[in-house]
Amino acid sequence: MGGPSDMTLNMHFVSHVIGSYVGLHLPNPSPDEPNEMRLYGSEGVLIVGGGPGVRARSIRLARANGTVEERSVESDGGYLNEWINFHDALVHDEPIVRTIEQGFHNMLLVMRALDSAEEHRLIEIVEAPGGLCEMGVPLWRPRGARDLFEGLPSKVT
Repeated sequence: MGGPSDMTLNMHFVSHVIGSYVGLHLPNPSPDEPNEMRLYGSEGVLIVGGGPGVRARSIRLARANGTVEERSVESDGGYLNEWINFHDALVHDEPIVRTIEQGFHNMLLVMRALDSAEEHRLIEIVEAPGGLCEMGVPLWRPRGARDLFEGLPSKVT
């Protein structure tokens, strides 16, 4: 298709957390390989996606105490949640979680990763104080929700 088909991105965040992202967009998919995003935290691991024996649209929360909660997600790609957030911003003065600025910075990250690969060097993404790197990106939840899955279109599996 004229461009890279995979990417491994190693990141060192402002909070001193180290993370990595692996994206594969191969012409011949391999169903035996996991295709998941994992977020590691002090209380456990949030696993989004699928893999061998796991539904493609699932969310698992593996807590530090050994328990695992799995949800099947009725997904529309996130657009419903964006509309709910937009409505709550207008009607209830809630903050808008997904902004155009965040989208720009997400794309900037990918573009700088491609620059790094082409130039065979590390590239640091620096922002002005108070920018997204310093603030972080908030996790959206429906208004009034307290639990990770509360109010989201999902069911326990």
